[in-house]
Amino acid sequence: MDSIGKQVKQAMAEELAAKFANVDSFFVGNFVGIKVVDDHTLRERLRQHSCRYIVVKHTLAKLVLTQLGVGDLMSFMEGPTGLAFGGNDPVAISKVLVEFSKDYPSFSVRGGIVNSKLLSSADVEEFAKLPSIEVLRAQVLGGMLAPISGFVSGLQGIIRKFALTLKEIAAKKEAGQ
Repeated sequence: MDSIGKQVKQAMAEELAAKFANVDSFFVGNFVGIKVVDDHTLRERLRQHSCRYIVVKHTLAKLVLTQLGVGDLMSFMEGPTGLAFGGNDPVAISKVLVEFSKDYPSFSVRGGIVNSKLLSSADVEEFAKLPSIEVLRAQVLGGMLAPISGFVSGLQGIIRKFALTLKEIAAKKEAGQ
């Protein structure tokens, strides 16, 4: 019977490790006092950002997270704990979690890890204030295009002046003939 329990735990650890593979952001939340309907709302909001939210046993989480090199995350895991992970935009995920904690005060974000950097609860709140990846990309692209568009406008002005000068020269030649 004991070996069956070990096999089940091993299978669960492998399944969890597969879910965590190639993930670089994890957030820990306290879900005590959250109704099932509200929990479903949180999961739906996170799913929109390709993020998953699960409740996991601490011993299992510790085993898998330590193997992945993010065992420091365990410092936030006390009592009933939910773990949000994945997604392409950790800023958007942190925004969802922080906004949810404001809408549902019994939920709180305890901390997280983004790109191997440990974030406290306060750090996650500050992180959520950053612009999303899409906004940052647009800002960078706009910054890159601004000099080019200025250059093009300058060239257009020079070409316009050149064309006007040629037109004036042609008009003077016609008048002089």
